[in-house]
Amino acid sequence: MPSDLHPAANDTLQRSRGGMRPVLLTLVCGLAITLTVWQHSRMEVERHLRLEFDAELAKFRTDLNSHLTGNARALRAATALFNASDEVTRKGWADFVRSLRLEKDFPAMQALAFARDVDDAGLDALVREMRSGGVTDFSPRPPGRRERYVINVFTAPNDDGNRRALGYDMWQDAERRAAMHRALASGEPSITGRITLKIDEQGRQMPAFIMYLRVPPRADGSHGGFVLSPFRMPVLMDDLFQSAQRGIALTVHDGDTRRVEALYYQSHATLAEGKARLTHSESFSFGGRSWRLDFASLPEFDARGDDGHPLQLLIGGIVSSLLAAFAAWVLSTRRDHALGLARDMTRSLRETEARLRVLIDHAPDPIVVYDADTDRFVDANPQAEALFACSREDLLASSAARFYPPGNYDGMSAAENAGEMLQRAMSGEQALFDRTLRNARGELVRCEMRLVRLPAADRRLVRVSFIDITQRKRIEADLQVAAIT
Repeated sequence: MPSDLHPAANDTLQRSRGGMRPVLLTLVCGLAITLTVWQHSRMEVERHLRLEFDAELAKFRTDLNSHLTGNARALRAATALFNASDEVTRKGWADFVRSLRLEKDFPAMQALAFARDVDDAGLDALVREMRSGGVTDFSPRPPGRRERYVINVFTAPNDDGNRRALGYDMWQDAERRAAMHRALASGEPSITGRITLKIDEQGRQMPAFIMYLRVPPRADGSHGGFVLSPFRMPVLMDDLFQSAQRGIALTVHDGDTRRVEALYYQSHATLAEGKARLTHSESFSFGGRSWRLDFASLPEFDARGDDGHPLQLLIGGIVSSLLAAFAAWVLSTRRDHALGLARDMTRSLRETEARLRVLIDHAPDPIVVYDADTDRFVDANPQAEALFACSREDLLASSAARFYPPGNYDGMSAAENAGEMLQRAMSGEQALFDRTLRNARGELVRCEMRLVRLPAADRRLVRVSFIDITQRKRIEADLQVAAIT
């Protein structure tokens, strides 16, 4: 559709639209760079936070493995006690456990116990032995006759809760029996899945597990069994994890999946699913069992990465982009005026140069322009071509030394004379000299030379004008001779 605007107005509109393109381009580029830098800064913050998060998890993983391995060493020490002793009594067991300082070195251990492995034929003898040894109410639980029993006979510390575990036949519990089967097969510590300890069944029930280690029977086949230690998982993790210091929440499930009935431990029950900034899940194995560990960063941990630097970059970048766009807009609105002014100045400069060129070319005196830095003539008029007896191209390709005369003048060489003249001109003095030069044909020409420094930003230019006074000097010499004669 043809425009209804006046041609001049339409041209102005087109220039206005064209002038807005640099503004929009500046704004878009500035915002794009800002977003890129902001995104990179955020990624760097997240990367450093993730590295710190992973370092905390690695430390906990090491602590957990070291903790459980240390508890296993306590069971190995108890096994060594049976191997090294002809007989272990209840008092000897209590003294041994007291030497381990469970409260200080193994705070998560609820007790250290020994369960004897007996068959139906040896059950009555075990009951008599225990009752005569001071446990007058000792009786296997659950009651009944069976082919095999693994019965708690020693436990320490000897408090009320631990004493209630004496007599319990744990071989009848499927979870405990499975752990003992693994200990028998491997000869290594083995742990149960999630259970409730018998001493907790009448009170506050807490998720727990038991660690077993086999005690081989003596040569006569007697007194074999298992040393064991029960662990309440919340006590173990609260002592080990110290979530308040780490700034990380931990959830532990028995097995490899999240099931409510398999929940072992949860440091922060109120932490909403999917709300954590950083999360990690892994499987941890020990004693023939696997635990699922789920980690999540807490707000206090996330705050370590919220130093405000990315936001400052974003705000600063947006402000800078707007300022740059405003500057581009200011420049674009003045573009036509600036271009017109530039055209006027260019035209005026060219006119001035043309006038100067005419003045120089039509000046009666020879004129050259000399560059002191390159030692070359950079301009010359036709009169200078005649004076130096060479073409302008030949003259501009020559250095000043080509036209130096031989010999000395006033005690100085031609080069020294030229240096003095150049130095005076460079100092701003309008220097006038009477000197002789030698043209391209080898002829000596006496001249009055006037040197004036030309204004230039980065060059040392000198304008040199010449007046040929060779004839005048010759006449003066002839007059002097005639006056003498």
